Amino acid sequence: GRGTDRDLPAAAHHYRRAAALGHAGAMNFLGRCHEAGIGVTADQLLARAWYRRSAKGGDFRGAYNYATMIAAEGCIAGALHWFGRALLNAPERDRGDMVTALLSHEISAVRALAAHAP
Repeated sequence: GRGTDRDLPAAAHHYRRAAALGHAGAMNFLGRCHEAGIGVTADQLLARAWYRRSAKGGDFRGAYNYATMIAAEGCIAGALHWFGRALLNAPERDRGDMVTALLSHEISAVRALAAHAP
């Protein structure tokens, strides 16, 4: 938090506590911690699981991150679903950044989705 020393393991711990209480945004941040090894040992399977829970909990960033992971695994239909949910639920300023990123995605169906985003 602001005004305290940087303690990445403590941050991951607090995200975990909030995620356990059902906070979808914290689930996304915990997924990021596991994906990048921030305050915890990197673990792609845990990252994917936390992103999925975040997405199912309604967090647009979690939906985007989950879609990114499953697209890389070849699950195109699932990725399109979650990219679509992310685009629908994101605030306008975030949606624009997502569209820009998705317009250059390697998968043509993802580019097409972005081209027709609301």
